[in-house]
Amino acid sequence: MIFRNLEASCIKTSVLVLVGVFIGYSLHFLTYWENPHLAAASLPVDACAKNILTPRTVPDYNKYTIPNVVHYIWFSNTSKRREFNFVNYLSVLSVYKIQQPKEIIFHCDLIPTDRWWHKVWDDFPITIQRVNTRTEIFGVPIKYIEHASDIVRLEILIEHGGIYLDCDVIVVRPLDPLRHYPAVIGHEGPPKFNAGTILAAPNSSFLRLWYDAYKTDFHPNKWAYNSGEKSYQIYLEHPRLLHVENESLSTPRGLSLPDMMKHIVDWSFFYTLHVIEYEKDFTPGNIKRKQSTVCEILRYVCYNSKEAVWD
Repeated sequence: MIFRNLEASCIKTSVLVLVGVFIGYSLHFLTYWENPHLAAASLPVDACAKNILTPRTVPDYNKYTIPNVVHYIWFSNTSKRREFNFVNYLSVLSVYKIQQPKEIIFHCDLIPTDRWWHKVWDDFPITIQRVNTRTEIFGVPIKYIEHASDIVRLEILIEHGGIYLDCDVIVVRPLDPLRHYPAVIGHEGPPKFNAGTILAAPNSSFLRLWYDAYKTDFHPNKWAYNSGEKSYQIYLEHPRLLHVENESLSTPRGLSLPDMMKHIVDWSFFYTLHVIEYEKDFTPGNIKRKQSTVCEILRYVCYNSKEAVWD
């Protein structure tokens, strides 16, 4: 009888432990969407942290067409782990310090778990909006996760308006002079746009035409057709609906990113710089002294000076 009672007690205890573990993990998952930083261990202090500035109050006076709200999209690539890296952190830092938006929103299917993500969460007032990755558009399957992001960014901007940035875009000077237009994008080189930076008013007519084009002219096997080439074609038909920056958004025309990785050019007229495939090449240490346009810009954001940093 004693052994039977002991066995029943052990079973009961095991069940309670399993129930407790289940509840604990459930609460962890639910609260992580609200407070993802709670899951992070303490991080070492990085050089950038001491230079984070409290934004000035930039009055809007309702004089702008485009809201001063910045949207990012973060879709996890389940087939290939996507890292939230140092340049992604600097993108948010540049937005916070230079653009000083009313809100920074990350639209995520899954929240990143990398150390630089946790530093973003700890350092900046960001909002997380959960959004599902799109698998089709108007009945046509989506092959690349980048195409899903192309579509979701249009949906977000059509509904809410604001400033969309790829997570590897660095803001170099305030975008406010562009916020008077109904929609803004930059050339990557005719006949193509770079959709890494898009500004638009809510319900933008140009973005609606762009989005509707997916109904009849979506090419899932062409990498940048709908995001770059099709949008340019629509612009040629409706030039009054879109303001195009030829020299200053994402990748300034006539200046290749590989050249800017090696040489120094005048970047005072840049609004944004799209670091693209080089984003994983940078750390807080290796941008301190290297002489290049890209490193000057990253130093300006991180260390408040384009000049070489000497410890």
